[in-house]
Amino acid sequence: MAIKRTFVSVLVGVALSVPIAGTVPIQAAEAVPAVPTEVVAQRIVAQAVPTLDALPTSQILVTGGTKTERKRVRAWLKSWAKYTHITSVTLKKSLGKNITGLCYAMGYGASRIEIRSGMSKNKLKKVLAHEIAHATANFVYRNYTYTVRQDALLAAFGRPKRLSTSPSEAQADCMAQVKAGKKYLSYQRGGCSKTKLSRAKKLWKGQFPLAMPDLTTPTPTTQATQTTSATPTPDTPTPEPTVTVTVAPAETPDTLAPV
Repeated sequence: MAIKRTFVSVLVGVALSVPIAGTVPIQAAEAVPAVPTEVVAQRIVAQAVPTLDALPTSQILVTGGTKTERKRVRAWLKSWAKYTHITSVTLKKSLGKNITGLCYAMGYGASRIEIRSGMSKNKLKKVLAHEIAHATANFVYRNYTYTVRQDALLAAFGRPKRLSTSPSEAQADCMAQVKAGKKYLSYQRGGCSKTKLSRAKKLWKGQFPLAMPDLTTPTPTTQATQTTSATPTPDTPTPEPTVTVTVAPAETPDTLAPV
């Protein structure tokens, strides 16, 4: 029997219910205020969490915008979103000041995306590629904590050249360059190196850009003993699922193409 899961937006407080077989409810995230550039709400996950399988692109709900925009989005999703669990893509007239795209990472590898409508075809293509790239990383690294994921992305892609210090923005722009070119890159203006582009291509294929630890390998007995014998302090916080929200800012006016 399918179990109903409720995904909760951490910015706008709108719940999206999606039936997924054999899964457990996701814990609701605390609301955080909207900001013009980016928000990352972090929860360090100390224990193993259930994960999701890739969702077929035909099952991604695409709403809002114009008929032409929805057609383009569906075509790009079919081509790019093969290693994701994106529940929906919503095209909106406005997402807030200087915001062209949002990717909500909702835990266990699931994501949902919001895109500003009314952009040119090429601008829409770049923004969507950037947000799908976030969703891809969220899915590929779904077995790892937020901290481990960011460390891995930092090792593979470094920090962005501008607007942010988050490695995930450098990663998403390098992946977007692979699919949509470097003209509209927000964080990696001028483009990514050949090495980083090669790593971005691996992520698009659902592969780690650099080697990651095998979580199926049993922990050595000595380490396990040390871990299980440690007594937690009274003020140790209760672990919660990771929640990340990434906002792609609009480019400066001199780089905007005619809409």
